[in-house]
Amino acid sequence: MLVISIIAAVFSPAAAAYAIAFVNQEKLTLRTPFNRLKRGQKRVHYIGLYILLPAFYILFYILKLNRSAASDLFNILNIQGYILLFFMAVIAVIDYEQKKIPNMILVYMLIAWALTMAPQIGLDVEAGFSQLVYSILGLLLGGGLFSAVYIISRKNIGGGDVKLIAVVGLYVAVHRILPVIFYGTLLAAVVGFALILFGKLTKKDSIPLSPFLFIGAYITLLITN
Repeated sequence: MLVISIIAAVFSPAAAAYAIAFVNQEKLTLRTPFNRLKRGQKRVHYIGLYILLPAFYILFYILKLNRSAASDLFNILNIQGYILLFFMAVIAVIDYEQKKIPNMILVYMLIAWALTMAPQIGLDVEAGFSQLVYSILGLLLGGGLFSAVYIISRKNIGGGDVKLIAVVGLYVAVHRILPVIFYGTLLAAVVGFALILFGKLTKKDSIPLSPFLFIGAYITLLITN
């Protein structure tokens, strides 16, 4: 896992930049990751992306994976965490720039989850099946809560956010989806209140939620078992 963590830390920023450019149907060149740092005020969130992703993979290894007795099943579960944070980082940037969450990325997330779920069942049928059940419950809990808010608030959160948190529930399972939601929505509320207080937003304006859910997942994966 050390090698995987190093590779992820080194190449994830460039991979995320290429993924964003691909979704936006931009021309891909060797300079694509660097070009995204030349966008004036918009480059700030790319700087954050290029710092946060490698930092996560390094911290995750130090805090979670530096265990000599780690099982194959344990490693696969944590690779899912790597994949989740990568996709959420890409979604956070696109949502911040365009106020939308592309269904294409959610489909890729589902495929990646299925590809990492299958080996878990293959390695240990009982433990893998239990993890599958916990994941489905996470999808139902996260998606159910956000669907209720979506209906009650009369679409004050986006349908893309509902679909995203449901997919996130698959990755983090039922025991970690609530912390993701709690940290993410709390940060969104604090930032939204601050922006209104300083006159950057009005009460009728909205801010994209997925960047805060990304931070919520980031915190949850680092501090929970």
